[in-house]
Amino acid sequence: MNGIEYREHDALSLAKLVRDGQVKPRELLACAIEQVEATNPALNAIAYRLYERAETRIAAGLPDGPFTGVPLLIKDDLALAETPMSLGSRFLRGMPCPRSHVVAERLEAAGFVIFGRTNMSELGLLPFTEPHAFGPTHNPWSLGHSTGGSSGGSAAAVAARLVPLAQGSDGGGSIRIPASACGLVGLKPSRGRSAGMPDDDPDGFIVRGCLSRTVRDTAAFLDVIAGNRVGDRWRAPAPPAPYLALLEREPAPMRIAFTTKGPGGGRLHEDCRTAVERTARLCETLGHHVEEAEPNLDLLAFNEAFVTLWGMCAGYVFARIRALMADRLPVSARGLVRRRLVFELLARHAQQDRFLERPFEPFTGRLVALDAQKSPADLWMAWTVMREAEEELVRFFQRYDAFLDSVLGEPPWRLGTFHHGWSDDELRRRLFRYIGLTHVANTAGMPAISLPLSVNAEGLPIGIHLLAPWAEEYRLLALAAQLERAAPWGARRPQLV
Repeated sequence: MNGIEYREHDALSLAKLVRDGQVKPRELLACAIEQVEATNPALNAIAYRLYERAETRIAAGLPDGPFTGVPLLIKDDLALAETPMSLGSRFLRGMPCPRSHVVAERLEAAGFVIFGRTNMSELGLLPFTEPHAFGPTHNPWSLGHSTGGSSGGSAAAVAARLVPLAQGSDGGGSIRIPASACGLVGLKPSRGRSAGMPDDDPDGFIVRGCLSRTVRDTAAFLDVIAGNRVGDRWRAPAPPAPYLALLEREPAPMRIAFTTKGPGGGRLHEDCRTAVERTARLCETLGHHVEEAEPNLDLLAFNEAFVTLWGMCAGYVFARIRALMADRLPVSARGLVRRRLVFELLARHAQQDRFLERPFEPFTGRLVALDAQKSPADLWMAWTVMREAEEELVRFFQRYDAFLDSVLGEPPWRLGTFHHGWSDDELRRRLFRYIGLTHVANTAGMPAISLPLSVNAEGLPIGIHLLAPWAEEYRLLALAAQLERAAPWGARRPQLV
């Protein structure tokens, strides 16, 4: 198989070639490595190469699974034993993983060959992928534009066809935003859909998934990672059948609500508005009942609450790092490291040649400082606001089966648009306008998907956002597959392909 043939296949198609004996896993890995080495200099999508590990694994024999032999890139936040990981951070660069996350274990058990890690924003905190640690990732559709984030490296790699799909994670839109910016399918599963680990976020709003070019690959990937472990706090009920099998059925007519308004009632960018209206009409021609309606959300209050959660995420990672550093010191010195000022000094010293630089990016530092100002009661109050929004969505989905809007409030930004020096007010205004309602689905725990159904006049993808009730990924995927058949996007090619 040559590189041109390799790029034309999705993951399930490659796995079938392996099963049928038409191609060997080592050949697929060679094709994937060739694509990375040829294209990544323009993209900067790869944070770590794990080629030797992948070759060793193939030589030892791969398990028989639905994706046996398919090359896979994982995000730089998924623990994989005995590999380096950075969470997109300069300070954490090269941090070893003592054990694998259960999702990584399931991916390898399914036969995937993991051969690298993808770039991401620092600690996954921003909807762009321009970390100081590895530099910006470029969008294959337009190299001067952002891939979105935080799973931007995964999105760029799939859009440029380095791999047919890549793993990602989503805590506020981090799969769907880059899927929208890079013209891909990006599903955020429900809270509790797949197993977690003890050090995962305690409220289940960060979930694992993938970015792919086809709905069927996304469904099959979800079949692999779905299912809980004993002790998991969040547990979603099993679907009526495997997700991949459910795609073979035409969905029954659905009640679909849509909105052409921007976040908080503001004006949606014209490109996004046009994409939503076109998709609403398409759904109607497919036999669904479609009407303009939206949940009654107090987005101003919700966004302020989400900022508290945002800060908690950064603060939690800092606390974990301080604890790990403290564990390596004598008991008498551990209390010092847990003090933030001492930790900052040690972190700077650990940079050695970057002694005068801050170990973390300014935006990360601002969120950590915000977290330090908050009390547990503040976080509880924030979750109360977000639970009220969840209740409103539950009521809304008693009347509708799905909600359709635009993933982003405007087309992908140009690289370098975001500035760490923006005031707090400007940060809130611009970031929350950009990410639309993606973060609402996370705190509500509901499944949501981005579909590449539109491209604007500049040739930039515009993702359509579909939300469904909790644990109803099967309904969302069936609708997505129907839309893919009705308005295929597979023939589109970014400039790098």
